[in-house]
Amino acid sequence: MMKLSLLCLFKILSLTILTSLLTMAQPKEWGSPDPAHLEMKTPMVDKNADAEVLLWEVYINDSSRYVTTYTHFLRIKIFTDRGKETQSRIDIPYLDINSVSEIAGRTIKPDGSVVELRKESIFDREIVKYQKLKVRAKSFAMPGIETGSIIEYRWREARPESPYYVKLELQREIPVQTVRYYLKPFADTYPMRTITFTLQGNRTPFAKNKEGYFVTEMTSIPALIEEPYAPPEDEIRSWMLVFYAPIINKEPAVYWKEEGNRLFNLYRDEFKVNNNVRKVAVETIGDASTPEQKLERLFNFCQTKVKNINDDASGLKAMELEKLKPNRSPADTLKRGYGTGSDINFLFGALAIAAGFEARFVNIADRGSKFFDQSFLDDYFLKSTNIAVRVADQWRFFDPASTYVPFGMLRWQEEGLPGLISQPKESSLVTTPITPAEKSGIRRFAKLQLLEDGTLQGEVRIEYSGHFAVEMKEVNDQD
Repeated sequence: MMKLSLLCLFKILSLTILTSLLTMAQPKEWGSPDPAHLEMKTPMVDKNADAEVLLWEVYINDSSRYVTTYTHFLRIKIFTDRGKETQSRIDIPYLDINSVSEIAGRTIKPDGSVVELRKESIFDREIVKYQKLKVRAKSFAMPGIETGSIIEYRWREARPESPYYVKLELQREIPVQTVRYYLKPFADTYPMRTITFTLQGNRTPFAKNKEGYFVTEMTSIPALIEEPYAPPEDEIRSWMLVFYAPIINKEPAVYWKEEGNRLFNLYRDEFKVNNNVRKVAVETIGDASTPEQKLERLFNFCQTKVKNINDDASGLKAMELEKLKPNRSPADTLKRGYGTGSDINFLFGALAIAAGFEARFVNIADRGSKFFDQSFLDDYFLKSTNIAVRVADQWRFFDPASTYVPFGMLRWQEEGLPGLISQPKESSLVTTPITPAEKSGIRRFAKLQLLEDGTLQGEVRIEYSGHFAVEMKEVNDQD
């Protein structure tokens, strides 16, 4: 769940600070085209490629605690008419909490003449809504592109994200001859560490240059091929994670036990119960007698009576969000009637504790992005946060902050996966249950009449249940 404070923090950063951050990573000047590149007739990485990246450079300034800036540069050679078609339109996707600026581009024709990208040719559009985040794109068409051309474009992106983890993409939809990253690291007491996933090609280790950047390079990277029903993209794409953490030499079971204990101490106060929380728990439970009934009523209360300000369908505008006070306890969330996704989940946990249950915070992996490997001793991949409640000596898992996920279920990305329950002593990874297949379905109904002229006329109804219903509601909740 993304905290409101993160969005507000990004928006209230002073112009002076933001400008200084941006200027620390200067884009590459165009320079003169390499005659060898202009004369190149065939690809180097894949002989059947329609287009190939000659050079992909990214300057990353990770030295700020609040904003990480990325300055991108791409040089692409067009070999075929199909390559001209696929590379003529450029989309630079970004989340709506990020900022994309300083877009420039040009086309170098085979004869060496240059056609510059005009500023008025660049426009902004929404391309997809993923879960609760909107993905937008800066879009433009490269001018004067033809077979044998070289296209170059660059842009700068500012992201309000944690400096402790930086993701470096190493693979694209077309082959890459060379990708080079320049990283200005975060000044931290922990060493900078890296781990590479699904490595394809040849990579040099990070080395510090005279400007203070750490540089790594990778060559001869094949194209990322999309296939239906493939594993998550991060499971098949080449990429690298840069992070800052101590080097740990422990058995996974020992590490995760200690990590669960740390998280318990970190979040213990988030479940604080006061008299008002107790009162609402009693009133909400009412005449419910079984643990299942009690928890369902508390779950429904949190999901329907408290507005989730992280939900894009909350109806709150950006200016209204900025004026909302942050909640510091479940009592605040209850009193104000709104909260972040984490606030709502913590309120549910506090109400469950007030009702006599044992409730804990739980971090769960997300199989929609990558499969979890417990031998990687860091909680980076345990990104989903929910509540675990002990019922009859078994842990049950709940996520009332997800607006459309019904009681007794989690998002499909979080089911059947390891989760770390924060406990004072015996923390360990547990596996979340999987909703039976029959709970998620698509049913189609039609009442039709065949007219004399052969026209089929009538009504068609499609019903979605379970995980299908959650997805359809999320996609269409703003229509």
